[in-house]
Amino acid sequence: MTDRPQFSAPRSVQKVVPFLSGQTQSFSPGQIHRIKMHHEATLPRLASRMAVLARSDIQFELRNFEITDMVSCLVREEADPRIMLLFKADPLVGIGVFEVPRIFALALTDRMLGVRSSGGGDRDLREVELALLYQAIAAALEQYFGSWGPGIQARPIVVTHEVEAKFLPTTSGSARCFLIEFEASVGEVLETLRLVVPIDLLNPLVEQVLAVIPSADPQPKEAPVPRWNTAYEDVSVRVSALLPPLSVTPRQLLNLRVGDILPLAPDAIENVQIAIQGVPRFAGKLGSSNKKTAVEILRSLPKLQFVRS
Repeated sequence: MTDRPQFSAPRSVQKVVPFLSGQTQSFSPGQIHRIKMHHEATLPRLASRMAVLARSDIQFELRNFEITDMVSCLVREEADPRIMLLFKADPLVGIGVFEVPRIFALALTDRMLGVRSSGGGDRDLREVELALLYQAIAAALEQYFGSWGPGIQARPIVVTHEVEAKFLPTTSGSARCFLIEFEASVGEVLETLRLVVPIDLLNPLVEQVLAVIPSADPQPKEAPVPRWNTAYEDVSVRVSALLPPLSVTPRQLLNLRVGDILPLAPDAIENVQIAIQGVPRFAGKLGSSNKKTAVEILRSLPKLQFVRS
């Protein structure tokens, strides 16, 4: 099992319990179709909820919906690394899995951090990125469980995560589940996400939907007003002041020695760029304040689209 960072919020929950393998609920073809249509209508709302956190356009589109057993849909050969986030939804009993390809998780958390990445990257998520992924998935699950109606107020929470299915706390391969596979896009990244929910966990909510006479698809709820993301409070951001570049000939460059003086343009101190994480964001002028060298911000620079190295 791989080492992973500790999180105060996701870790302050009860002990993970095994998947349940109780008696499977039987559904008619018509009922399965209604449950599938419910998921098809709900996925865009999950994408909208996640897009608020990412401050970027995110699209979800249902690709597959089926009833299968828990083990066969999780334990399989995978070409690309994935992160399996385990969640519960009190007072419902059971553990579900929200499976996210690592490349999608990196692209999503980049945007939550304000970075416009190309979506590439073959590495593990850092501590702050995992915390943000927990937050995004928890928000999507809150929207998902809220879509089933007001009868049962389920409170979803991400319990932990795994990167290998063999470490998931399963006890029986016969436990039946809903498998929801959907294409998810953020920026240039297009991946397949998977939501695996035990039937025993979701059955009380499914019964609410099946008891209602089908009607027109409900309108999506208005997206919540963005709030300050507390996960940013401990993130270190590099801020630097850049003087205008100098132009020298190759001969002058080769003759540079310790102690040489490089003359600056007369207006150099009036054209200082303030860069955040290496990206120029403000223009200012060099000076002093309280006996310390300082830079006064004069104006904002146009926002740039860039790729993080």
